[in-house]
Amino acid sequence: MRVYIFKWKFKIVFFFIILFSFILYEYNCNRDKLKVNHVTNYKYFKGKENDESKKLKITTSLLKIFSELYDYIRDGYTKPRFSNILKDYSSQIKNNFNICICVIGKNENLYAREFIEYYLSLGVNKIIIYDNNDYEGEKFQSVLDDILQNKKIEIIDVRGLSSIQIPIYNYCYRKNSLIYDWIAFLDFDEYLYIENNENINSFLYHERFNKCQSLFFNWVIYNDNDLLRYDNRRLIERFTHASLNLSQGKSFVRGKIENFMMPSSHIPGINVFSFCNSNGELIYPKNFFEYKFEQKPKAFIKHFYTKTAEEFCNKINQHAHFHKRHPNYLSNQKSRINFFFKINKKTSEKLNIIGNCSKANSKKL
Repeated sequence: MRVYIFKWKFKIVFFFIILFSFILYEYNCNRDKLKVNHVTNYKYFKGKENDESKKLKITTSLLKIFSELYDYIRDGYTKPRFSNILKDYSSQIKNNFNICICVIGKNENLYAREFIEYYLSLGVNKIIIYDNNDYEGEKFQSVLDDILQNKKIEIIDVRGLSSIQIPIYNYCYRKNSLIYDWIAFLDFDEYLYIENNENINSFLYHERFNKCQSLFFNWVIYNDNDLLRYDNRRLIERFTHASLNLSQGKSFVRGKIENFMMPSSHIPGINVFSFCNSNGELIYPKNFFEYKFEQKPKAFIKHFYTKTAEEFCNKINQHAHFHKRHPNYLSNQKSRINFFFKINKKTSEKLNIIGNCSKANSKKL
């Protein structure tokens, strides 16, 4: 009798787990509904998916996942551990992966060429740049025109659109997931460092990643090296001192994942179960939000967030015209400045440069 009652209780709990997961997924989808519709209706984004068809796919995917979990628990944990239910990619391993980077940029012309050269030398096969500059602003094509004949580089025009990073990431994955084995979502100030300067193909080839659908690389924030202003040296030459390790970071995701969703710029959605760090250890969905910086990582992302005081001031200026749409702009600006001095040594010269920048923005507003 007790066993019978337990089975019914388990079925009820299992039902509510499915229901809750579906509601959560629906919330993530609807949260960016306006943004996604705005982007998919743009002339470069054709083939909008029918909402009803999308919901059906999501439901089917969730039922399939929980069906496996239900069978696993029902059979008295006699099946392999939950992490082993995940897909094993070892049979698909090949000598060379096709690797793609999706990067969206605004006012990053100074850094675009270095970013491209760095990742091509690392072994990346394709870099897709989404040009999100202002209509009347700079263009990536103007500084990259001489290397655009290289088929490994593509520029897609999304100029003048706002708040589209996450929709762009999802669009990029949906368009390219059948072509590439791994797709990375990065910014122009993020440089993947691999231990012993290993090529990215040989790094991803390691057996420890055979059951990983996605890899997460922590940020290491680099400070300004006490430089005040821009010079034409490369970022990796100018900024060599790490200042802060963060649990945040960016992801590389395998291609061909059904119903893939990127709900944030950092991590994939709940339908990606085998989420690993650079040592191949499963970190998601078990306890990602309690996850701390990986100890002795095999790879991490060098994040040149602040650069110099002059360049940081230019970054602040990029956001000044959004003040009317974002009433908390001034408080956000203050928190950015506080973060700058959390990373970098506070000096009178830096205070003067950033102080003048803040005053100029206040007058504009």
